[in-house]
Amino acid sequence: MISEKNFPAKNGAGTVPPPQDGEYTVDDLKTALEESERSLHDAVFIARQVWEKDCDAVKFDIDDLVQIESALQEICNITAGIDSGDDGE
Repeated sequence: MISEKNFPAKNGAGTVPPPQDGEYTVDDLKTALEESERSLHDAVFIARQVWEKDCDAVKFDIDDLVQIESALQEICNITAGIDSGDDGE
């Protein structure tokens, strides 16, 4: 049996309504990832704008947020079947 701690989303208070048939699909996953990617991209943009006006207002390193955005982009690409080209060949 797989423990629930391996499925952090199941332990959270997710905002994604369950599908009508009760089972999520790969398309549901792709849609959720793409929406997350867009939201994170917007957050990076806003963080930069705020930081440019008041560097003390942003209490984290924006580069960390950019790294998260890049990782999410890579996950979206993998999910969509797009090769990232990072396989070392």
